Amino acid sequence: MRGFFLAFIFFLLWFLVAYVYLANETTPKIASYISSLSFSKGISENITLQDPEETENETEEVSGDLFYKENLLQNQAVLHVFKDGIGYLFSLDTLYIRKNVDSVFFSTYDRKYFDKLLVYVSENENVELLIESDYSATEKFATPNMGIRRGEFLLNKLSENGLDPYYISVKSNIKELIFSEENTFYGGMQILLKPIDSIRKAEIEKNRVINRTVYPTFTFSKIIANKELNDFADELKSILASNPKRKVQIIGHTDNIGSAIDNYQLGLKYAQQVRGFLVNNKGIDGSKLSAFSRGEENPIDDNNTHQGRKNNLRIEFIIE
Repeated sequence: MRGFFLAFIFFLLWFLVAYVYLANETTPKIASYISSLSFSKGISENITLQDPEETENETEEVSGDLFYKENLLQNQAVLHVFKDGIGYLFSLDTLYIRKNVDSVFFSTYDRKYFDKLLVYVSENENVELLIESDYSATEKFATPNMGIRRGEFLLNKLSENGLDPYYISVKSNIKELIFSEENTFYGGMQILLKPIDSIRKAEIEKNRVINRTVYPTFTFSKIIANKELNDFADELKSILASNPKRKVQIIGHTDNIGSAIDNYQLGLKYAQQVRGFLVNNKGIDGSKLSAFSRGEENPIDDNNTHQGRKNNLRIEFIIE
């Protein structure tokens, strides 16, 4: 009996020691495990509250926006378009220039290239365009410089695609342009759109070159002032009265019947006769009028038809 009692006491002591040891070792682990389960569950619940696609899109939008802002103006290979008072509007596609070449080269056919700009200007008519064109001191000396020449090339392309050239101006900037081994530089140009008010519009219209074509009655050696010439002469007199600084070129054009020399002389004779009519019959100051001839050089119609030759025989007025 005594032996049983001692064995029972020993068992109780062993049990207490084992209990204390296990409690100290496992309780923190169990608590940590339970806590981690709870924390993980909280994270899981927080994540599942938001659509995974929305989270991905939001991340892409934020990172894309930052990338866009940081890298937009560093990409000089494209043509950036800005608006005065607002800043960046949009960019057109890639363009490049070549050293000592006064042309501009586009990544696509130029009509398609300018589509976005043409649409914007058509929807925002009260703007004028300033083309800023870069050139390098390492390029050949030219007057005007290569920047102006390339800017005027771009101006002519815009004009060909429907923009009024009188609302486009060019400015050159000298910069350090690093041309490739093929003498190519991507970029080098930008466009600034400037709001235009009625005063500025009136100034542009006042300085606009007026080009008009008139068909007097022609004979072999002289002209007869018909109603068309009389009406235009009265209009011209009014224009010069309102704009005293303007000058007028009177250019005689002919068909190709006869020799080129004879046609040049005939065109000049027609222009001089018109000048004399304007001075003597309309009282216009002769110092404002100059007579020239292009002879048969610039036909506007087919000289192989009677109507074509008739259309080519004309007087052109350029009022500057």
